[in-house]
Formats: sequence, C-alpha cells, structure tokens
Amino acid sequence: MSGLRDRLAGVPRRQLILGGVIALLVVVMAVRFVGSGSSGGGSSAPVLGTPVAVPTHVATATPAGARVSTDTLTPAAVSDALRNQEIVVVGFVIHGQADDAAVAAAIAGLASPQQAIAGVRYLVYDVTKGKTFGDLATILGVTSTPSVVIIGSDGRIANTWTGYVDQGVISAALATAIAAPPT
Repeated sequence: MSGLRDRLAGVPRRQLILGGVIALLVVVMAVRFVGSGSSGGGSSAPVLGTPVAVPTHVATATPAGARVSTDTLTPAAVSDALRNQEIVVVGFVIHGQADDAAVAAAIAGLASPQQAIAGVRYLVYDVTKGKTFGDLATILGVTSTPSVVIIGSDGRIANTWTGYVDQGVISAALATAIAAPPT
C-alpha cells in the first residue's frame, strides 16, 4: 500500500480527483450495463432504448440427411422440384469472385443440354442480386460462398460443399444421388 501512496504523492490533487471521478463513472456505467441484461440478477423489464424481440418467421437450417422443408419464402423452382421428387443442385455465389465464378460455371456446365440429366434441377443464386433465393440459404444452412447443396429426390440433403468444388465432384455426387433408393 505504501508503494501506491509513494506513486500518488507526486500527482497533483486535481488529477487525483479527476481520475477518481472517471473511475467512479466507469464503475457506474459497468453496473448499469451488466444490470440491464436479463442475466446476472438484473431486471428483466425492458429499459428505455433496449431492443425488444419482435416475433417473426425465421427459417432454420436443415441438418445433413434430413428432409428439406420449404415455405412461402422458398423459391418456387425449389419447391416445385421437391414436390416433383427431382434432384436439386443449388449453388450460392457472389458475382466477381474467382472461386464463385468457377462453381457457377461448373453447375452451368452440368446443366448444359449436352450434360443435363433428366430429373435434376440446376439452380445458381447470386447472393448480391436481392433476395431471389428467399430463405433457401438459411434452410440449407449456407453461410458463405461459394456453396453447393445437392438435395436428393427424397427431399433430403445429400451433399453440401462450402468453398470451391469442381464439376467432376458435383457430377459424382449426382450419380450417387441418382443411384440412391428413395426413402
């Protein structure tokens, strides 16, 4: 304690008082901040200026192997394909990124008239172009680009890739999805 007294002895009284006031303000603000949350023993009543949750529709991610559930926010192309028991290849990309462009080209190549497989729907969504994909990214658990998801004819997620994936890998996964018996 005497070490602290020795160090403070050379500090002008005005600075000590100002430092004490600032320290007190920091403590008061910390107590108010911690006390305003719903945990830590504080009041659970909303405080003026505190955001309050408003109930809204929020889609949840479908675990791998689980059946995909669509809703009114899901693009019609996906809902229709699932209703018709088609296999769906969905890509999420950002225009102008090298890996994203390569993934979009891979899916476009598979969807070309020369390579397209009957009963498979190929969809690529550019996430920078508004909300054309609705809540599909959330439903499929996609959080970054490029991402590719294959939904089997049984409506279950068969494969998911985050990051670059080439045409050969997607094609092999499609062959597996086609050969899989519906459940």
